[in-house]
Amino acid sequence: MVSISSLSSQIIRNYDTNNDGVISLRGQRPETERFVRDFIPGQNYDTITLTRYDHDKLFAKADIDGDGQVTRDELTGVLKLFDTNNDGELKNSGPFWNRKGELRNYEKAYGEHGVIVDQHLIHHPQPPMPPVPHYPRAVAGSSVGIRIA
Repeated sequence: MVSISSLSSQIIRNYDTNNDGVISLRGQRPETERFVRDFIPGQNYDTITLTRYDHDKLFAKADIDGDGQVTRDELTGVLKLFDTNNDGELKNSGPFWNRKGELRNYEKAYGEHGVIVDQHLIHHPQPPMPPVPHYPRAVAGSSVGIRIA
């Protein structure tokens, strides 16, 4: 579950390149990049992934007046289309088990589109192996022992 106001704030924060509170569709395409390091338990490496995301379909729908800018009000207007019960939130599931929820319907229609730009494996340094203990060989006649009669 996510509120419509927090979702629109998050989208504006991620895609507003010049921090004026408006997403500009003119010039450079509005997109964002995220850098993620996945720690894989039980493995001797981590995965580092750089992904580029865009919301082209959402921004095209939200730019109602065609001025090449998406304002918070325009964005909120599109998000409200998915709020079927008008409670100001997009829920994950519907009232029945087989029914998709508001948030899932929004993500299917206008979800963020991501493309992996780069990915690397980083190997963990392995601790040095402990040395094998060295036991000197017994020389015939010089070993000390107990003789059992």
